[in-house]
Amino acid sequence: MQKGTLLATQKIAKKALETALRECDGNITATSRRLRVTRKATYDAIQRYGIQHVLDECREELLDVAENSLHTLIRDGHASSVFFFLRTMGRDRGYSERVESTGLNGGPIAIQSIDVPPRATTIEEWITNKNRLETLMSDE
Repeated sequence: MQKGTLLATQKIAKKALETALRECDGNITATSRRLRVTRKATYDAIQRYGIQHVLDECREELLDVAENSLHTLIRDGHASSVFFFLRTMGRDRGYSERVESTGLNGGPIAIQSIDVPPRATTIEEWITNKNRLETLMSDE
């Protein structure tokens, strides 16, 4: 920890940090602004006080709030919320998106290997290599 950061984290009281984390739903930027310190000082104080669990709890609670909002939207018939839920949580029931790639007219994908000539050292070699590659590509 750098000297300036140590001084900043010493200014942060453990209780004030816990309170700010909870009031800001675990948002480090908002917590830091409230405490008038840098994000790094906030992270350092969390580590120094051993209160990572408080940050984790705040984030879990916010995740619960988001899930409850999603559930409400689903119950209200919000189509994109229903689709999102089915794509993410309903996979075991067959609700998943699948992309199938095929070649021309549904056939297999054609893969062609082209031998690339060695790097040209003169302009003449470059033109020869360029013409050769153009001929190979036009043969498709």
